[in-house]
Amino acid sequence: MNVLNFKIESIEYICEELKKDSGKNLIIISSKNKDKIFWKLILRNVLLEEIKGFHKIWNELFIIVNNKIIKIDINTGKKIIEKSFGNTQINKIIIRKEDIYLLLYYYEFDSKKYQSNILCVNNFLKIKWYAELFDKDDIYTNIITKGKNIIGYTWNGWDCTINSDNGKIKNKRFTK
Repeated sequence: MNVLNFKIESIEYICEELKKDSGKNLIIISSKNKDKIFWKLILRNVLLEEIKGFHKIWNELFIIVNNKIIKIDINTGKKIIEKSFGNTQINKIIIRKEDIYLLLYYYEFDSKKYQSNILCVNNFLKIKWYAELFDKDDIYTNIITKGKNIIGYTWNGWDCTINSDNGKIKNKRFTK
């Protein structure tokens, strides 16, 4: 049996992958502190390697699974809401206060469905903004934070400082 562990503060989240006879996968996520298990959550048809991380905002837990974010109640393990990005994987996630900044994987990015592959969602998983693109034929390949800003690096060699309040480019610098 394969297992993944994540620890946030004193709570450990254990992800165990089980294969069913039908060929479908089950992931059982347990929340525990020392030997006490608080809750268990079952994710169906998910592979262990698709679980990219756990993040806590206030008393809510966000599980990042391949192409979606699942928000659960940290006390009960009940699923509150889920936001999917179709076939596009979440490549990177940055959390600040109540905002979640996402970089969608640029090779699988659907430009007809999304305005940009960097976006900000709030803790209710509602999209607040898409990052402005300097060139409509370009795409972001990475993001980092710097102060209050997000820095988006593009395929065509631009470093764009993105305002974290509205997704607009504050300034840009060519680096290639």
